[in-house]
Amino acid sequence: RLELGFVKELLGIGSSSFARQGATSILAIIINHSLMAYGDEVDVAIYGVMNRIKFMSIFPLIGLVQGFLPVLGYNYGAKNIERIKETMRLSFLVSFAIGAVSWVVMFGFPDAVFSIFTDDLRLINDGGKYLRILAIFLPVIGIQMLGASYFQAVGEAKPALLLTLARQVLFLLPLIFILPNFYGLIGIWIAFPIADALSTVYTIFYLKPRYSKMLKSLELEKAIISQ
Repeated sequence: RLELGFVKELLGIGSSSFARQGATSILAIIINHSLMAYGDEVDVAIYGVMNRIKFMSIFPLIGLVQGFLPVLGYNYGAKNIERIKETMRLSFLVSFAIGAVSWVVMFGFPDAVFSIFTDDLRLINDGGKYLRILAIFLPVIGIQMLGASYFQAVGEAKPALLLTLARQVLFLLPLIFILPNFYGLIGIWIAFPIADALSTVYTIFYLKPRYSKMLKSLELEKAIISQ
């Protein structure tokens, strides 16, 4: 039988993943509309190719997050503080390494990457230039993903939802509307790294004190139990 308490918790924890997918779809519609308003069909095609390139780069991060969630959740439930610390440290380190490799490829060989998907010279030339802009803060993008997943793992639905939507809704969406008014088409592309930087800083400042508080709480519980 369905138990309302469990169903409510499942929906709450899963809402961040659902919101991420929904926000991505809505954002794609808005970006395509903006690209047509300030550019043309080629710019929309460039965005389509860039989306595929970016998804290829973050697939390893998605895999990392899928492994991170159960390991952290299990050890949080077991109050295994050392394992929690090691999981957090190793996951953020690996996410940076994955992002750094993707950054080297995209920033160092943007035309070659774009030519995998098309032989149109304009797409390759313009797309390579914009791909470098998109990849500026790629090494730290894992911080956003792991930050939201941390709160999923410890059962805090609202912070998980907030951090999940921070990049796309809180930062990127307003920038897509604002920057093109001042910089035209290039404003759309520079909105992506700015949103990455802002959401990364926001995630760090939001996560760090709550993570420290959680560790202190678990340490206090273990001390009380040991007495």
